[in-house]
Amino acid sequence: MTVFKSIMAACLMALLFTSCGGDSKEKVLADSKDMMKEMIEIFNSITDKASAEAAKPKLEALKKKGEEMKKRLEALNLDKKALDEEAKNDPEMQKLAKDFGAAMMKVAMNKEAQEVLKTMQPGL
Repeated sequence: MTVFKSIMAACLMALLFTSCGGDSKEKVLADSKDMMKEMIEIFNSITDKASAEAAKPKLEALKKKGEEMKKRLEALNLDKKALDEEAKNDPEMQKLAKDFGAAMMKVAMNKEAQEVLKTMQPGL
């Protein structure tokens, strides 16, 4: 479950903040939503041991994306409460959060998948 919690935390952080440099708030939110969609797709593809093994490199790549996003976000001085409220009121983000939770739960309940994914690096 640590794998999923870390990925979810990175995604939620990405969804709640804007980016520095030439990025706009809208661009970062869109990129974050795309990252969540990618995670949902990966989790939904995991049905057994073989598909969990196939998903590992994709999840590792998402971990790197999340780490990069975290670094970008740490450099910002943002009103977290306002961004939290905006995310909470965004219908697309609400749907993504629901879909992500369902996909994550499906994988969490799959013992074969858990055996494979628990071998991944901590912090993913």
